[in-house]
Amino acid sequence: MVLVESPDPDERALYRRIIHAAKQHNLVPAGFHLKHTGRAAGDLIIRLSNDEAPDETDWNRIRLNTRRVTTDPDLVFAALDKNPAGLEVTTASVPRALNLIRGLAAEARRRGHRVGVNTKTKNPPFTYRSTRPVEGSG
Repeated sequence: MVLVESPDPDERALYRRIIHAAKQHNLVPAGFHLKHTGRAAGDLIIRLSNDEAPDETDWNRIRLNTRRVTTDPDLVFAALDKNPAGLEVTTASVPRALNLIRGLAAEARRRGHRVGVNTKTKNPPFTYRSTRPVEGSG
């Protein structure tokens, strides 16, 4: 599986053209097909799926979560600015909480991690995602 975090429009279009070309020119191995999410927004996830052992449950989880959770910093902070109730702080503390989250997000990204929000909930909760494998887990 390939994950491209919140690509800009030109990069997203390039990946879509590559995926299309791979399908059109029969570059996908027999018995497999390419699936991808993030056609218009959010993270772009590309997966080579085995037709003999399809895991639709896992793919649906990935596909639906990609639509719900955004790690694009602009969208994260827009969602939190719009409805900061998920931060569970007093109204007076919202600006400080948002500044803290911006700092955490910058440091997380610098270390190879990311923050996000679930944009489909009434009060979008703030999340942290590690993008690096845990040592000793593989």
